[in-house]
Amino acid sequence: MLYSLLGTWKMRWIMSCAMMVLLWGNALAHTGDVYVSRVAPAIEVDGDLSDWPKDVWKKATYYRTILSEPENEADFQAEFAVMWRDSLLYLAARVIDDEHVCVHTDGNIYVDDCVRFSFTPQHEPDLWNNDVSWGYGRSSVTQDVMAVPTGRFSGVPRGLVYVAQVVKRNEKKGQTIYEAVAKVPFDISHGAVYGFGFTASDNDGFHDGLVSSSARTLTMPGNGGGDVVFVKGDSKPVRVSGQIKGLPDGTRALVYAFQNDVLKGSTTSDPEGAFEMALLSGTYQVLAYAGEKCSKRVEVTVGSKADNVALTLDERTGTLQGQIVGTDGKTPVAFASVFASMDGSLRARVFSDDEGRFVVMGLEAGTYDLTCNVADGDTVKAVTVARGKIVDLPKPIQATLSFDREPADDAVFEVLEDWLDYDRNLPFDVDVMERREVANYVREKIVFTSTHDERVIGYLALPKTGKKPFPCLVTVHAHDNLGKDRDDMEMLRRRFTEKGYAVLALDSKYYNERHHQGQTVYDMRGQDFRRRDANLQTIVDYRRALDFLGTRAEIDTSRIGVFGGSMGSLQAMILVPLEPRIKAVVLRGPGLWADQWNLSPTDQVNFLSRMGARPVLIFNGPYDRPWAPIGTQRILKLLPGETTMVWYRTSHTVPPELYLEKMLSWVGENL
Repeated sequence: MLYSLLGTWKMRWIMSCAMMVLLWGNALAHTGDVYVSRVAPAIEVDGDLSDWPKDVWKKATYYRTILSEPENEADFQAEFAVMWRDSLLYLAARVIDDEHVCVHTDGNIYVDDCVRFSFTPQHEPDLWNNDVSWGYGRSSVTQDVMAVPTGRFSGVPRGLVYVAQVVKRNEKKGQTIYEAVAKVPFDISHGAVYGFGFTASDNDGFHDGLVSSSARTLTMPGNGGGDVVFVKGDSKPVRVSGQIKGLPDGTRALVYAFQNDVLKGSTTSDPEGAFEMALLSGTYQVLAYAGEKCSKRVEVTVGSKADNVALTLDERTGTLQGQIVGTDGKTPVAFASVFASMDGSLRARVFSDDEGRFVVMGLEAGTYDLTCNVADGDTVKAVTVARGKIVDLPKPIQATLSFDREPADDAVFEVLEDWLDYDRNLPFDVDVMERREVANYVREKIVFTSTHDERVIGYLALPKTGKKPFPCLVTVHAHDNLGKDRDDMEMLRRRFTEKGYAVLALDSKYYNERHHQGQTVYDMRGQDFRRRDANLQTIVDYRRALDFLGTRAEIDTSRIGVFGGSMGSLQAMILVPLEPRIKAVVLRGPGLWADQWNLSPTDQVNFLSRMGARPVLIFNGPYDRPWAPIGTQRILKLLPGETTMVWYRTSHTVPPELYLEKMLSWVGENL
């Protein structure tokens, strides 16, 4: 776990060289290589995997759990295989899962029993915009095969073309077979290296009788990331091992193997400097980086075996430094991602500090181009770097995205308040549809009237033990059709009721049990109307829910806090300034849209500065889309109260395993 606690917005952020040393990377380092061979013509996509070679299978070994661990191998295990021919990728997986649950027939199959393959061509750094993934599931309700391709390329072509696919379930063996072939929108060539991921999800449908989503996942060995190398015929990789000297205590080195300056493999050493990397037969130049030092290139000839490779971190590398400025050409832009490339190959990624400055260490001698994730089209080209030298960028990189807009004045805000007002005298007409014991709490499933034409469904979780009245955490879910039934929502219910808190969760408009005319939020094509009215209605729903909590003797209405995740954080930033009854706020993955994008009247900027002195805790990841980490800087400046900012080395969705203990402690101190 990596985070930097930055304190209140009034403090200078401690994000200078120390922060950059923690977050910088010489290139996209991967933890394992997956080698695949050319597909034989005899392979048929029919769900019978006996025609696949035995030596192409890899076992998925890395668990991610939220609510439960697999009981044994018969409960959940997975292996996968990838092969190729020309521009076609052949994908297969065997998953042992005693209970198959895949109930969704829309695009959101990733929350059920399914598998997912993903590729990031040519080590592209922006995974949001350049990865291609395939998700496959078999509905346990309709027996339909569901395949969901996603291709997030910035230009044509987008996505992929299916050639064949099949998913079969053998209940007697407790096994699901996935097999598919697809034409891909990128070139496959001998020795090409692509970022690769495989994930198998297990959702047994219920935990303690509760709906659950992707409660467990298995990914490829390591931490779920890797390289895939497409090889010809019967080529076999050789495991090359080595030892790095001069590694600073507690750090790891990045190890790379090149042929004619083309990256062919990468790995990460352990803290003692030992590493292992699989390479095909041939001659390579192997080197290692850590901090601002690197090793000399060592030539290694890989045949049937390879001797232990000795690398010493004893050479100063080149360093590039510069600044990111705003659209006005002078205002510093904090926490922007800067990419350094050589001959079109990514070599480093760093972040700017609170003055917009960045330092790129660990560069080999050569010529680099620099780009920034908030500066579309402003590339600084052909900057020459020498070993042991610090080179200043010839000019600042100027951002094309800005987040500097000011909140609306009081007259406009009064209109917004009226827009989000509601009839407080409308009867709730509360129905308690179910009351049951779950883990350490009692859960009431409630339905109440929010506005004249809206009935809202939610859960109120009450601790089994503890002193009444209970403080209450109101949770606002992310953009996921499971809504209040998401696993992270259930994890919060269990952990907070265990500590003596009540927890309230609603389904946002159009989500989960609030489908629109039988459609889930993913089925609907009228996105404009959904965005226009859904957020407004959901804000009113939660205001009415606070009124409802005031009717419950078990709730201490002087101690109410709010947690919002992703979409829920955006809604919470509107809700809280309207509600003095909320005393503390936790936001996971917030952000702001850029100034030049199409903004709605309910722009969070208009609300944030009116949040008052309430304490706020924020969790975020720097590898998110630029609007999130950069927008978060603007959020910190707008918030008037005490704000605690925690950065984790993740993308948009910070896993609850990382922040939960911090959140429990902070809420205990502030609510």
